[in-house]
Formats: sequence, structure tokens, C-alpha cells
Amino acid sequence: MVVVSFSPCLIAILQQLTKPDPHSMIFSAWHLWGAKKGNSAINQQYIKISIVYNLHFICTQHRETGVCNSTELHRIIDGISPEIIFEELPIAIYETIYKEQIRTTLESDAIKLYLQNKSIDHIPVDTFERPKHHDENVARLLRDLTESAKRESFNLRRIIDQFDAIVAQKGFSYLNNESNDKAHEILEIQKQKALAILNNEWLNEIANADKEIIENRENVILDNVYRYSKDNEYETGILFIGAGHRKSMFRKIADRKKLKKTKINWILYGA
Repeated sequence: MVVVSFSPCLIAILQQLTKPDPHSMIFSAWHLWGAKKGNSAINQQYIKISIVYNLHFICTQHRETGVCNSTELHRIIDGISPEIIFEELPIAIYETIYKEQIRTTLESDAIKLYLQNKSIDHIPVDTFERPKHHDENVARLLRDLTESAKRESFNLRRIIDQFDAIVAQKGFSYLNNESNDKAHEILEIQKQKALAILNNEWLNEIANADKEIIENRENVILDNVYRYSKDNEYETGILFIGAGHRKSMFRKIADRKKLKKTKINWILYGA
């Protein structure tokens, strides 16, 4: 059996000829190959078709700085021309941005620019339910780690400032390559050093809880992406994700490729 991929448009045509499942179908192809010249017998072969979705994986950050801004991200979106955008947003924040219009992010500003000329779906996929006050606790954690007079906190502030300066200068090209991964690894090591020297039980609890929640959030984000892709047809989409998730999301995507029936062709921005 030969496995080939077709666009959703061609699938729609084939569905007029047969009644298969839209994500995995069998149809007859006459004289597709192997027919000998002069032989009037029909050589009938069977081909299994599965839709493959092209999904662009783009790392971002939620606030603008330098060339890392909504105008540049809109240019990237426009060049891809997606039919669906998956946003790293909880449902509640999604509603405050798009319905109540009282909040914004770098990504949402870029999406709003794109929506001025295009009508597409854009949905929140960061739907894992955080514990109450979790986001406030994580903000306090970072504040305590960086505002201490300890040398480790000074070094952490310096690393964050250096990272911000590079992002402002290089923008999305930096957030979407291995240099970003290395910078976040260095940042995490310095966070752990600051936590150790402060030796605060509450801060350690929040840091450990945040690691577990990030793991769950990433899994739910991918669950939502694959669920949508199973239930809806599209040719091209985008997933926006914070640059700090890049390396761990790559591992999870690699695992999903082995298990999931819904075929997603992940396209890494800048690769």
C-alpha cells in the first residue's frame, strides 16, 4: 500500500466518488501505475489517503520590545496566510482581549491587524486551569528572585536584561533558534541559584508548582491543537507559543508524531 497526501480541496472532490472517513480514506485509482502498453485489462490499485495539515510553529513573547513587535509579527502572519491561528491564551484572557477589548498582547495586536483584511478562526488553546492566584504568585516569585540584594539575584537581573536587549535587536529570528534555548537554560540555572541562596520555603513551593503547571499547560495546548485538527479541515495554520516553551514543546511534538493519527506537518519558523 502506498501512502500519499492530498490537500483538503482534493479530498472534497474525492469524497464525491466514495464515502470514507475524511481523515483516512480508500479509493480506487485506475491505470495509476503498472499498466502495460497494449493491455486492455484495467490495473486497479488502492491508495490510502490521509490529510496532512501544515502548521507553522512560531515562538513569541507577549510584550513588544524593539523589532520584536506586532507590526513585524503581522508581516510574518501575512506571509504565511493561515486559515487558523492557535493562541497561547486561557479562555478568560482571550475574552478580555477580543470581546471586552480591555487587554492586549503582542500576538493579539498582530492578529487584529491581520483580521482587518482576512476572516479566519483564531482560538485559545492554553486552557489548562491554573490554581487560584497562581499567576500572581509566579509574578511575585520572579520579583523576589530579582530584587534581592544577593549576588545571585544581581546575576539573574543581568541575564534577563541581556536577553531582553538581544530580543529587541534581533526579534523573532532570535526567539526561534537554538540561541534562545541556550539563553533560557542559562536563565533557569540562575533562577535555581537564586532560589537556593534565598532558601525560602514558599518561593520553592511556587517554583515547583509552576514547573508542573507548565508541563500540564503544554500537554493541553497540543491536545487542543490535535483535537481541532481532527475535527476541522485546513491547509495552513499557526501556533503561537512563548519562546521559553520552545525546547520542551519540540520534545512533546516529536512524541505526538509517533502516536497521533492526525498528521500535522510542523513547520518551524526560521528553520
